[in-house]
This record gives sequence, structure tokens and C-alpha cells, in this order.
Amino acid sequence: MGFLSLPPVTPTLLRALTRNSGLMRSELQLATGASGATIARVTMELSDAGLLSVSTGVANGKGRPAETISLAEDGLCTIGVSIRTEQCVASLITFQGECIASEYPDVNEETPYVQAIGRIGNAVLRLAAKAADSFRALGCVSIIFFGSCSYEHGEITTPSTFQAWHHKPIAHDLARYTALPCAVMNYSFALVATLNWFSEQDFDDFFIALDDYSIGGMCSIHGEPYLPYGVKPSSFSHTNSRRIGKELCRCGGYDCLSVTSSVRAIRAEAGRQGLISPGRTDFANLIRDLDGHDDPRARLLLDSAGAAVARAALNVCRGIGFRICIFGGLLFDCSAAAREAAQKEFYAPGHSCATRFLSDVFHGKDIDNLTAAALCCHHLSKTRQAYLLDKQQDYVEILTRQGASQG
Repeated sequence: MGFLSLPPVTPTLLRALTRNSGLMRSELQLATGASGATIARVTMELSDAGLLSVSTGVANGKGRPAETISLAEDGLCTIGVSIRTEQCVASLITFQGECIASEYPDVNEETPYVQAIGRIGNAVLRLAAKAADSFRALGCVSIIFFGSCSYEHGEITTPSTFQAWHHKPIAHDLARYTALPCAVMNYSFALVATLNWFSEQDFDDFFIALDDYSIGGMCSIHGEPYLPYGVKPSSFSHTNSRRIGKELCRCGGYDCLSVTSSVRAIRAEAGRQGLISPGRTDFANLIRDLDGHDDPRARLLLDSAGAAVARAALNVCRGIGFRICIFGGLLFDCSAAAREAAQKEFYAPGHSCATRFLSDVFHGKDIDNLTAAALCCHHLSKTRQAYLLDKQQDYVEILTRQGASQG
């Protein structure tokens, strides 16, 4: 058991094959910019390692039959860990974002950090044992954190609702616990990577606005996430206003989007108005319920939130000159009313920026699973190493030892 070193052209080649399976070597040469000899050598190496599959077609006329290259179904995988405020999900995911199996560690923002590492680690180890039955290699354990974090340092940063987890090296600690390669990325950053790796459209430069438990915004320039130095995705939600408002934000200002228009704010207001049971934590279904509610106050809540986020996003797009703004998060994924309200804001004259929605871009696919796969792709492009899953008994022994120590 160990690591498989990947040739430098591998990340670009894998990206081409995640978008279009069954490419000829000449097409991969165009997609990667590599020479024909390099593509021939790399595809042979990766197919021998079990990461790619080579199919031979029927010859037409003279010449040898054409060979096409695809990602092997049992080649690469990732284990995605989605850490939200009220729930954690660990899933075994194919390299193309399809979920094979899931576990739900009992972890939320109130869970002590050390205890959370143990619970998440045990779930990851169980999924790794399953991965060894079905896949040749693991790209990494992809930790998608719904808060501020640093991929480069592998740690949780501020601001974040997980206050007891601040400055904890979660990727390093989970790697030590599981003996598996781990990486962590903020959800906003991961979505930019997802759009650039898995979208069938090339959006080029765009702004993405997310309305979830909190609100974030991120630019993508030349296919890479971009934020000015020192700015975080959550900065988009703050107004820096000091006037008296309904509720004081943790930033010290009033009427910030996070406290007026986030899904958590919608839940609180809907509870006060008697539209839902107070304290509900199934946020996705909560938004869907409000979207189909007969009471006009429910529609007003969703309209107001969608329009407020859209106005702030439109200001960003106008200032930078973006022509595409993409909306995502639970509000826009689960509410037709919020999507309609956002589109109306963008109908205003004086700009040429159009709206797109993640739920439409990735129709029928689970976006959380895709973000984990995208982080795996990103990590492979940085490390160029895949973790070989060739000794299942080692995982069983590790899992047994961890279970004994917990007992």
C-alpha cells in the first residue's frame, strides 16, 4: 500500500475525461497541449495502473482501429466529508461525483473538536474499507467546510460558526487519525472548482453568490477562485453599516445579509411568524415547504431574501464587469420564488450580466458530492499522487484498532 506518482500532464488529462469520456489520443493531445508521445506514454501508464480504460473500436476502411480513452469505473474515488452547522455527512464518491455509500457522523457546531475528529475518522475508515473493494486508488479525503478555512494550511480559520474549532488543523488531524491523505476547502472555493471541472459550459469569468446557512460570494477569474488579499467569501454578506437595524451582526454592523437574508435568518423569521415549527434543522425541506406554502408571508420571505442577495451580487458584477452571475446554496437550490426574485433584479437596465443557477447547471446531480470530487481533482493537481487501495486488510486492522481504543 502506498502512493502512485502521476505524470505532470495528468490533472489536465483527467479534467478533459471528466467532461468527455471516450476521447481519442489525438483529442487528448489537443485538450492538454501535450505531445502525441507524451499522451501515448501517460495513457499507457495510467491504464496499467487501472485509472484509465482503453477501448478499441471497429476499423473503418484501411488502418488500425481507433482507440478511445475513458476514466476507469473502478479507478479513482474520493471520500467526501461535508461539515455543515447542524450536520456532517461522509460519502464514498466516484471521481465524477456519484455517491456509492454514505455515513452520518454525529457532529455539529457544538461537538468538541477532538470528539469530532474521532467520529468523522471512524466513518471515513469504514468507507475506505468499502472503497478498497471497488476502486484502485483514492485521490484524497475531501473535507468541504461550510465556514472559513485554508486549503494551503489545512486548517479552519475565522470567521466561522464553529468557534471552538478555530485554527484547528483539521486536514492534518484527520490524516493522522486515518492514515489517509486529507484536504479541506471552503464551500465557496469548492464550488468554483466544481464549475470549472465539471460544468459542460465554459463560464470563463463569473461571480458566484451563495445563500445557505450564511451567505458568501466568490469570483472566478481565468478558471481560478479569486478574492482580494485578506477578503473572505463571507465578506460579501456584510454591509459595514452602523445604523440601527433589526439585528446586530457579528461583524459589528447592522442589516447585513447574513442576519436578514440567510437561510438561518429565514428559518428564525418563519418561526416567529408561525409559518414553521421553531427550531427546525432540515433546512432544505424547510425552504421547499415555504416555497409551496399558501400563506403569502412565506413567499414574501423568500422573495425578499432572493432579491437582497441578488442586488448585492449585481453591484459586484457591475463593478468588476462580469457577464455571468451564478446563484447557489439552499435558498436558490430549493426555492423557485427566490430564483425568480433574483432574476427580476438582473432585468434592470444598465448592465449585460445574466443569471445562472447551480441547480440548473448541474441538473439532477448532487452538488455536495460534486464539490468533494472537485476538491479531489484540485488536490491531485497539486500533489500529483493517488493513494493506492490494494490491501483491504490493512484498513480493517486500522478500523479494528480505532474501535478498540474508542471502547
